[in-house]
Amino acid sequence: MFNPDDIRDNLNRNINDIRTQGPKLAEKMTGMNKEEFSKFIGDQMRLATDCIAHLMQGYRQGRDQEIDNMLHKYFQEEEQPKQQSTTNGLDDASPPPEQSNPSSISGRRRRRMNHLRSKVT
Repeated sequence: MFNPDDIRDNLNRNINDIRTQGPKLAEKMTGMNKEEFSKFIGDQMRLATDCIAHLMQGYRQGRDQEIDNMLHKYFQEEEQPKQQSTTNGLDDASPPPEQSNPSSISGRRRRRMNHLRSKVT
């Protein structure tokens, strides 16, 4: 059906045509010579780089704000059981009621809570 030699020959012809006629055709279609086109492409690359940098800066700010909000909410949840335990007359050494059964908390959350507690104390 397809002869690899014919495909190779056709590909070589196409590459040679692009090398010889490509710059002339591009200049005819765009109205820019090679130097002008290179300058235009360089400007477009700088613009794309600036856009990506701006996008990433916004992404990082949003990510950091979300992490701060999550940690703030997490520490508020951690503070509430301690406040309730002191109002119920329980000592501070006893774990909060919802944490007395470790199987009720997922393993990842338990590890995260222990890690954060070790940093706080």
